[in-house]
Amino acid sequence: MHKKWIKNRAVIPESEIVRNALQFADGMYMAIYTDRVVCGRITDGKAEPGIADAERLLELRMFDRDSEFRAYRDTVGKVFNCRTADDRFFKENLDGSGFDGIFENRIYDEIHYLDIDETKTADAGEGFMAYTATGGGQYKLPVRARRIKLRSYIDYAPDTGNLQIADWRIVGFLPEVN
Repeated sequence: MHKKWIKNRAVIPESEIVRNALQFADGMYMAIYTDRVVCGRITDGKAEPGIADAERLLELRMFDRDSEFRAYRDTVGKVFNCRTADDRFFKENLDGSGFDGIFENRIYDEIHYLDIDETKTADAGEGFMAYTATGGGQYKLPVRARRIKLRSYIDYAPDTGNLQIADWRIVGFLPEVN
């Protein structure tokens, strides 16, 4: 299946994942490790907080409004499979005709509320907010947010021809609706 939103793919060894990932110049990131999740910001190719401990890293998503670099593996010690989903690239690859040639027909956006205990939210300094989930888990975000926006990409299943959600990415964190 040719995924028209995929700008590039790569297989990257563990030893090179951070250097390669930081070619994503500006935006935010979510790093999922074997023992924690870290969110941060990327400015001029530098992550804050820094992305370290590649040995325990399972998934890394670096994103902005228009694209996402995703590196993932199913267990430690293996190489990372990577892809860049890019909406500008996707729009350029669509012909604008018929149902499947129109960008808006090939995506599905969802907005989800984050799990936040409002009584335990605090400013963590340097533009970060510290949140506590209703179950007690804690996390920090590089913005004041209450929601997360996800974009799903819709494509045809090769074996049945049915439309399906073939991939998804993080678009960004959003403030509370007034």
